[in-house]
Formats: sequence, C-alpha cells, structure tokens
Amino acid sequence: EGPVTLINPEVLETSGEQTGNEGCLSVPGKTGVVTRPNYAKVKALNEDMEEYIVEGEGLMARALLHEIDHLDGHIYTEKVEGELYNVEDLMEEYEEE
Repeated sequence: EGPVTLINPEVLETSGEQTGNEGCLSVPGKTGVVTRPNYAKVKALNEDMEEYIVEGEGLMARALLHEIDHLDGHIYTEKVEGELYNVEDLMEEYEEE
C-alpha cells in the first residue's frame, strides 16, 4: 500500500512464528535464516505526530520487526540460525534446479 512511517514505534503485541531467509541493505549480498513472530502490532506516530496502530502478518510483520530492531541497535545477522549465505550462491542453486 506504499511506505509506512513509524515515528518512535513501540511493539505492543506479537504472536506466532515464521522462519525464512532475511537480508538487509546494511549487509549487502548476504542472507540468512531468521525466525520472527508471524504477527506484530505496533503503536507509532505518523508524519502529523498522530498516534496510530499498524498490524501486520507474514512479510509485513517481519518488515516491521526488522526495522524496529535497527532503531534498537540490532541487525538481522544477530538472529541468523546457522550460516550467513551469499545471495549470489543461492541464486545459482535455484537456477540449477
């Protein structure tokens, strides 16, 4: 639906679990398997400094929590289960299948 602006976001609730590859422009060309909640409810201020609630499932929940981690001084590599992979290597594997 377009960009989501979150000023001073606060995670109110999470539930469920999802595991999948995650990457970030902070670590170019790398990816790793990360488990995060499948649902997230976040309170934040919008550009007009009005409080609002954002809820997301699946990829939206992953994105919300990933970005909020950045604000707390963390990056996804701290949560990677196993190895950190080169994206190019994974793409070559998929092309061979």
